[in-house]
Amino acid sequence: MEILWWLVAQLIWAVWAIFSWLLVQLLLWLALPVCVAGILCVFVAQRLFGKDLVWSWIRKGSLSLSKRVWHGVRRALFVLSAMPLRVFAWFVIFALWHAVLNLWRTPRWTPGQRAWRCRWGYA
Repeated sequence: MEILWWLVAQLIWAVWAIFSWLLVQLLLWLALPVCVAGILCVFVAQRLFGKDLVWSWIRKGSLSLSKRVWHGVRRALFVLSAMPLRVFAWFVIFALWHAVLNLWRTPRWTPGQRAWRCRWGYA
């Protein structure tokens, strides 16, 4: 039993190590350059169009974005609050299970191939 617990702990640690490494790489190579480019674009726009115009545009854009995000979050919270906790837990387990399965198994066809074959009556 002790060996089984050790194996489970090693597996959990390996998954966490891979996930954290991927997250750091994503933040380092994708999010950081986008943030730097955005800051540089704001500085260039301030020089070209003036500080007041740029800040009013940013304020207007961020308000509309925050309204849309809040609307989506409110809708998702309503759906999640109406769903029983057991169902939500099964959704999470189902998603994780299929994510792990799809690491090793890929389908032999793509949806485009299947649609093409169905269109011409081969399937």
